[in-house]
Amino acid sequence: MFLSKNCKKWFETYRASFISVCAMVLLLIAAVFCHLFGWKDAPFQFLAACLGAGVTVIITNLLLVEQTKQQGELQKEEAKAQSDLQDKVKAQNLEQAKKTEQYKEKLRIYQKFLEELYTVVKDRDLSTEEKINMQFQTAYLAIHTDVGRIEEVSANLKDIIDCLISPSGNNYDVDRLQQALFNIVRQFREELYEEKVSVGDDYTAIINNFVKAFSPDGDDNNTGNDASLWSEACTRWKEDKKWEMSVNGETIRLHRPDNKEIHVQFGFWEGHYYIQAKYQGFSDFSKELKWKYKGRKTYETWWKHIESTLFHGLKEGEFWDKFTADEAMQKELVKWFDDLILFIDGWDIPAGRYKTLMGIIDRAAYEWKGWAFWVYDSRCIVCDSHLKDLGEPFIDTFNEDGKMVVRLGNRKNDENVQRMILERIGLPTAEIREDNRTDYRTFEADAKDYDIMSAAAELMEKIAKA
Repeated sequence: MFLSKNCKKWFETYRASFISVCAMVLLLIAAVFCHLFGWKDAPFQFLAACLGAGVTVIITNLLLVEQTKQQGELQKEEAKAQSDLQDKVKAQNLEQAKKTEQYKEKLRIYQKFLEELYTVVKDRDLSTEEKINMQFQTAYLAIHTDVGRIEEVSANLKDIIDCLISPSGNNYDVDRLQQALFNIVRQFREELYEEKVSVGDDYTAIINNFVKAFSPDGDDNNTGNDASLWSEACTRWKEDKKWEMSVNGETIRLHRPDNKEIHVQFGFWEGHYYIQAKYQGFSDFSKELKWKYKGRKTYETWWKHIESTLFHGLKEGEFWDKFTADEAMQKELVKWFDDLILFIDGWDIPAGRYKTLMGIIDRAAYEWKGWAFWVYDSRCIVCDSHLKDLGEPFIDTFNEDGKMVVRLGNRKNDENVQRMILERIGLPTAEIREDNRTDYRTFEADAKDYDIMSAAAELMEKIAKA
């Protein structure tokens, strides 16, 4: 029974082969009977047929083996590509999940920082524990925040502490507080959304609304005293349409009507009365004032404590009583305001030319190639290339002997380098001055800023293409 089952299974497995063999034998017998060949030739013909079939089998086997090998390699490549794609998708998902978690954590830390800051300053007092708390909160910011933004946040944190916490508790400056808060928010928004946020343009109206709503004296030009020298000066500044005055307690600010961030300011800070000046958008402005008067600077703002004994020994809250009755104090403060107003008015000229140049060129593209731009000596617009292979050429645009000059030089101050630069940009080499520089264009002093700075932009383009 077992044998018959095995035989049956064997027959079913090789039935096609068995039938083929039988058919071959029948065909061979038929060929003999039909006299296609004789009995003697039958073995030879059978052998030939078998050899032909064997060759066919071998060739077919080789083809199948090669095809199987190719299919196997193709399947491996497809499997690897599929695996790589899955790994890439997995990595992207992990990176996206990481960014999402980082975003959530940043948002939580930033919100927590502002909440803790309010808790610290709301009682208008600052304990040692609160100081330590804010130091730790700032450290938390540093986990996910660029160091430049931390520096900006810390500078504005100092402004907030200064205008809310003082021995007398009367140092509340609405404008300064709101500006500092929005500056901090700007840093957080730029970090979260990875894009620049304009504070000056977006929040000015909001800040002004807070000032009008919360300042005790608003923008009233009346200082609350009858000091004659000071009153005359206030009247003179008021008549000059370029300036407006706001008074908040002992803080006096003279500012541009359309921009409070261009101003001269007097107030009390760090135990003494100070004088301050700011020109928004130009850190070189505060640098020049620091060179001239010493003191300190933060970005665009310069300030220093007034060293005169008339002011230096005063305690906070004593200013107006002393100032009203002391002509010498009035004279000194008026002089400070007049000198700084004159300095700011003078800065309008280079600031205007600088802004005109920035409107002509693609600043970002030039800075990416190594160029830098600044105002030197409160009068000269400097375009510095830092192109070492070209001798580090630079362009100065300034007023000299009643003329506006666009002058080309090199940082090595070398005549041969200057000659090489001129040859590279296609200018005559015979025009090199004794100071190894070359005047590219000269204009009359009353020439339009656009024409002057267009010449500087033209020279920059020649250098960039050299």
